[in-house]
Amino acid sequence: MKLKPIKKYLIIFVACFFLFPLASNAQCSYERQAELSKIASNVKFSYTYDVQEDRPDFTINITNITNDIYIKEQETGNIINKEFNVPNTDIGGKSVTYNIYSNDVNCKGELLITKYVTLPEYNNFSNIEDCQDYPDFKYCKKWMNTSEITQEQFDQEFEKYTDTKFNNDNETKIKKNFWQMYFDDNKKWIMSIVICIITISLLTYVVGRMKK
Repeated sequence: MKLKPIKKYLIIFVACFFLFPLASNAQCSYERQAELSKIASNVKFSYTYDVQEDRPDFTINITNITNDIYIKEQETGNIINKEFNVPNTDIGGKSVTYNIYSNDVNCKGELLITKYVTLPEYNNFSNIEDCQDYPDFKYCKKWMNTSEITQEQFDQEFEKYTDTKFNNDNETKIKKNFWQMYFDDNKKWIMSIVICIITISLLTYVVGRMKK
């Protein structure tokens, strides 16, 4: 028996009525996206380092990862889905990029946020003897980019620095010695003057009290 056209449309309408909520529930809602973005923003990155033989080994520490998200390191494609320490070597002075994606069934693989971890550049000059003796020299900081500074440039600037420092130290020492010598040579006079000032002050105070 053939269905009349109206009954056909009625059946299709009823079927769509029941199927549409299921389809809509399977979509990634705006509210869920906002929640996932908040979870992703709470992921924290930090780093530690260990210097061995003038070579820093960095370890990137990642925390606050939940089952709702996963992380992919952009440079290597490695996927991280739990709190993890990522060992890296020879990447000082560079930024490591981490893309955080949704792991939710209805929002699977959606990019939520991108974060960067910038690692400092290690200064190979910082461990030489000159820098150990004069750590305040401008090219002796542990973390700075000195890749374009040659040994010859370093030596020239270091010589200027030590000469200036030596002259300044000598000048300070001369001034200090001058006042020390002046005090030593005139110690008796200075002490006599101080005693006289104290005595006059006391006498003035006593006389003033007696008049009252």
